[in-house]
Amino acid sequence: MLPMIARTCLLTVLAAPVAAVEVMRSPAPGDTLEIERSAPPRGANQSAESSEAVTLPKSQTMSVNQPESGGCLLSSGPFALPAGTRSVDWKLVNRGAASARVEVTVYRLRIGASAEVVYPGTLRKVLPHAHEMHNANSVGSGRPFETGSDYEVVVWRSDARVLPAVSFWSDHGNSEIPGTRIGPEGFVAVGGDCHRRGAHD
Repeated sequence: MLPMIARTCLLTVLAAPVAAVEVMRSPAPGDTLEIERSAPPRGANQSAESSEAVTLPKSQTMSVNQPESGGCLLSSGPFALPAGTRSVDWKLVNRGAASARVEVTVYRLRIGASAEVVYPGTLRKVLPHAHEMHNANSVGSGRPFETGSDYEVVVWRSDARVLPAVSFWSDHGNSEIPGTRIGPEGFVAVGGDCHRRGAHD
């Protein structure tokens, strides 16, 4: 009789709901940050999915920048680096009738985690009519671009006549690898009014 009561008590304890908590700890330099997702509050609809821990390297925890309101947001989509790439260069040309505001952010994409903003971060500029701007960064370990990673170039423009492109260089002097360029037709609208042709305010 007593063993049966003991087993019944043990099962009751194991079946009792456990209060969910969010566990955070301050990592040491070079350590990782552990984040445990908490379950929904009692009474809410709970899914059958279990709470799983996600470990992110501290150095890669970066927020995604929000562009200005209005205008048009474009994405190159994810891309890998072609073989032989020594430098990656994004560029814009303003074919509008007047100056236009632009913002460009390059992201390193990570499976199962938020994108990481690549050095030098979001670049903002007022681009005059018929002017081009660009930014090239080298490829290698510890460099802004590394082989084996996927990237995305996101462009915000105030005028639809600002045209973007991404080039892959075999050196550091604008020697484009044939057949690898992502032109304006390769960018996809992901937000805003991408048909507006407005001058800079």
